[in-house]
Amino acid sequence: LKWLAFLLILMVVDWALHAHKAHYSLYQFLHGHVPSNNIALCLNRRALSYLVRAYEKTRTLGGSFYASLILTIGDRPDIARALKRLDIEPKEFYQRLEVEYHTSIQGNIAHNDINEIVKELIKHAAHIAYTHGRDDISDHALFIAASYAPDHVVEKVLDMCGITAQDIEQAITQGEFLFSKRFSIPRAIGGFLSRTTKKRTH
Repeated sequence: LKWLAFLLILMVVDWALHAHKAHYSLYQFLHGHVPSNNIALCLNRRALSYLVRAYEKTRTLGGSFYASLILTIGDRPDIARALKRLDIEPKEFYQRLEVEYHTSIQGNIAHNDINEIVKELIKHAAHIAYTHGRDDISDHALFIAASYAPDHVVEKVLDMCGITAQDIEQAITQGEFLFSKRFSIPRAIGGFLSRTTKKRTH
């Protein structure tokens, strides 16, 4: 009975560890093992949940999808710790972003337009995740990718706080996001190139 109980404990632990994993890994994607080459299947469950919530909010209200996504992921305590590493008070950061987000709402975004925005964001997040040795696309990668987005709402708030997307990426990767690199980093993943962002002066 003790061995049975131990086995059940191992099964529960294994389920807990894999409950939020993506259907497919980025490694499988790079080797052509993902159905229809759909990189969205490499999103882990939590990242997918955040993405869907931001998508639905933007489809309903309009405004900046990137700002909506950052606000949606903003309840993560590890993201809050990353902002504090930059001497940014999370509550103040999200309040500023919320204000700018609502001023950006000028009607619904066309269905095809937001689909293309989401598609490109996932690609960029995949590159970020793979660069940092992740097997899947996490909410951290989405947050970083949204910070790099060519979006006037996000850019304005980052400028107001005196930080850049690169700062955010470094702060997050210094926390729980950084893992040892397992593979060599490709120049392009699934047809999209790595981005370089010019660091703005504070």
